[in-house]
Amino acid sequence: MEDIEKGLRASIVSAIVNTALAAFKIVAGIVANSTALIADGIHSLIDIFSSFLVWVGLKVSEKPADSDHPYGHYKAESIAELVVGIAIFATSIFIINEVIEKLKNPTEPKFFAVYVALASAVVAELLARYKIRIGRELGSSALISEGLHSRTDAYSSLAVVLGFIFVKLGYIVADPIVALFISVLILKIGIEVLKNSLDVLMDKTIDKKTIERVEKILSEDFKKFEVFGTGSRRHIVLNIKIFVDKNFSIKELESFEKRIKDKITRDIKGVKYIIISFRRSDS
Repeated sequence: MEDIEKGLRASIVSAIVNTALAAFKIVAGIVANSTALIADGIHSLIDIFSSFLVWVGLKVSEKPADSDHPYGHYKAESIAELVVGIAIFATSIFIINEVIEKLKNPTEPKFFAVYVALASAVVAELLARYKIRIGRELGSSALISEGLHSRTDAYSSLAVVLGFIFVKLGYIVADPIVALFISVLILKIGIEVLKNSLDVLMDKTIDKKTIERVEKILSEDFKKFEVFGTGSRRHIVLNIKIFVDKNFSIKELESFEKRIKDKITRDIKGVKYIIISFRRSDS
């Protein structure tokens, strides 16, 4: 419960900081007539939306299993991540469309906005490090994705700074070109977030390293077994098939099952459900 509170607190902090950043950049972008800074502000707005969705996803994912959801509600976090990915993708398309119009009639933005972009880059990077650190501590893929998105906020703000330098040198078209760069960056992040969420929702096998750790535990007592795993970092579901000698009694197999489950859940963080089936090795 303490972990989930930490994750929720990170999302709330993110929402507050990004609200201030978005308002600051969009207003400054309008006043300075900078398409790149406005695009950067919209980028921050997505962070606010994603923070809210991650908060909802984390809350729902912690609901206990019930008769309708025997493996719990962990996929709610991935559903939130999916919606975040769709929002990021759609926003990038919107910005690209605006940039194309701006490229037809470029105008020189006011240089004072470069200081807004520079300050924004520093704040966004600090926020990204905070969310990624908390996400890794909790094993929350949605929070890590949100942190990576904040990092692109920092990169895009630095790109705005670079664009202003070129504008100052006489290249007015640099402002919409930087906005185009930001939109492509947003698009790339959106695709990555969508892939991560769909992997969990479509029950893609968990990472090989975790499977190998489970196999190492099993190899202490058994020679032949099969391990399958699905789920997210915070909620792993294991399906284990073990081939045993026909001389083992049911009582012995039950004892093995309990010991295996206890050791796996103790040694591997995030394992919530373990399904073990025993098969006769001569079958």
